[in-house]
Amino acid sequence: FTHTAFVVYFLLVLALLWLFYRYTFIRTSKKHQLELEHMEKEKSEELQKIKLEFFTNISHEFRTPLTLIKGPLEYLQKNIGKLENKALAEQYALMHKNTDYLLRLVGQLLDFRKLNQGKMRLVMRNSDIVAFIKDVAEPFQFMAHKQSIDFSIDASDPLLITWFDHDALEKILNNLLSNAFKFTQKGGRINIKISEKVVQSQKQVVIQVKDTGMGIAKDKLSSIFERFHTAKEDSSINREGMGIGLSFSKNLIELHQGGIEVSSKTNLGTKFKVWLPMEKEAYLNIKEISCKDVSDNDFLVRSSEAESFAIGLNDDLIDEGLSKSRSKLPVLLIVDDNPDIRSFIKQILTKSYAIYEAENGQEGIELAKKIMPNVVICDILMPVMDGIAFCKLMKEHQETSHIPIIILTAKSSQESEVQGLQLGVDEYLRKPFNFELLQLKLSNIVKRREQMRKRFNRDITLQPNEVTVTSMDEKFLSQAIQIVEKHMMNTDFNVEMMVSEMGLSRSNLYLKFKELTGLSSSEFIRNVRLKRAVQLFDQSDLSVKEIMYMTGFNTASYFSKCFKKQFGVVPSEYVRKMDAKAKSETN
Repeated sequence: FTHTAFVVYFLLVLALLWLFYRYTFIRTSKKHQLELEHMEKEKSEELQKIKLEFFTNISHEFRTPLTLIKGPLEYLQKNIGKLENKALAEQYALMHKNTDYLLRLVGQLLDFRKLNQGKMRLVMRNSDIVAFIKDVAEPFQFMAHKQSIDFSIDASDPLLITWFDHDALEKILNNLLSNAFKFTQKGGRINIKISEKVVQSQKQVVIQVKDTGMGIAKDKLSSIFERFHTAKEDSSINREGMGIGLSFSKNLIELHQGGIEVSSKTNLGTKFKVWLPMEKEAYLNIKEISCKDVSDNDFLVRSSEAESFAIGLNDDLIDEGLSKSRSKLPVLLIVDDNPDIRSFIKQILTKSYAIYEAENGQEGIELAKKIMPNVVICDILMPVMDGIAFCKLMKEHQETSHIPIIILTAKSSQESEVQGLQLGVDEYLRKPFNFELLQLKLSNIVKRREQMRKRFNRDITLQPNEVTVTSMDEKFLSQAIQIVEKHMMNTDFNVEMMVSEMGLSRSNLYLKFKELTGLSSSEFIRNVRLKRAVQLFDQSDLSVKEIMYMTGFNTASYFSKCFKKQFGVVPSEYVRKMDAKAKSETN
């Protein structure tokens, strides 16, 4: 009995212990679950609060430019036909400026999303970072001049070759400089200092952006790189941004294997210090990063497909391919049914021209469309198609209308000569002709064309009829300029789009532009845009950056390079020269 009771008591104790454990475990689990749910709820509420603040900030950011687009638009609609050109231009400029601002906001949001989803890719190239930073900072020189801010760039070495992603660094610098200019008052100073250092045997380039602005309070410094961080009551921190600029820059710098730090004193200024690895080895074996060597075909082409820089260079590469396939000597087409005449002309001109031959006008037309000669020598009396019919077709077709023609004839009558000249024939030569006279006429045609090409490049407001010989060519150039003007603000506009609208093949368009203007197709588009930029500098008070966007460029460095190549000075220097000229004229 005692043994049975012992077993029963033991089992009861076990059951009680199990029940106690079970009760305690369930209670503890429920408590833990409730705590987790509470924490998740708090986290969710905090995230919702952050998201709400973020979208509120975005809405606020979008409202201002939308107001400055909608307001002027309504004003223009109500005053159709009542406003002067100057007032119209001011309203259009205001709308355009704020449209660009909206596009930049959307672009920044998309970049930020791409970075956070791990889809951002960097492309490193080994190039001069000092020259690049000067190009990026170029539009800010105009702002500094306008706001009387002393803006300078100092480099420990005038040439600092390092590996870096051009797109990423431009976005980082634009964010840092925009903040510096936003919070630096009139008469203040902003300085960029570029140097190099060695940390744990790794070479680094150091970029410091220092201003004498309002500064940042000490207790706020730790949070300025936080995502969605914006100042509420504190006026010293990004009052106008969406709260992603500095966070985006920091993430971009870290993706670039570098770092950023900030130091600041209230009312004394702020200094941002960025450091990036200089050597290629730091970027190898990282899936988000690729390195481009000079030997790579796309070394010059940036990673961003939408940039005018990339589009322009892609077009240049294709145009360069067309240029290489072309003879370096001027191409001459001889159209004559007499093989001895063709042989004689070929013999005396073979060292100066790449020569092609055709037996009649029909053959000549087909060959001309294929080879696009620089000059044609043509006889009048030929079987199948005579010289007059040949010249008529050449001058009527858009792709061949620009080609100069010299007519050879045995006729003594002036009737055919008049007929030829009416068609736009450049020169007339009667048989028997002096070969030195033929060489002189060819030379004069080439020289005249070269002078017209130089004039097109030099003059800012040149009309198409001033650099063309035939009405067909004038119409061609006018159409081309109108197409570029129509797409002036479209940064994606390229030669392929031009080809589509002009109705010519890419190679024929290239050769026609080259003959009439001395420019390739891509250079022609840039030329028209840059001339428009100069006109805007001369006729408006818009900033360099505004004009840059208005003329289809969306990277400051590329705009500055193209402008300097065309006009010999960077945009801000051009503006300063204009201001100095205006002051001297008033005095």
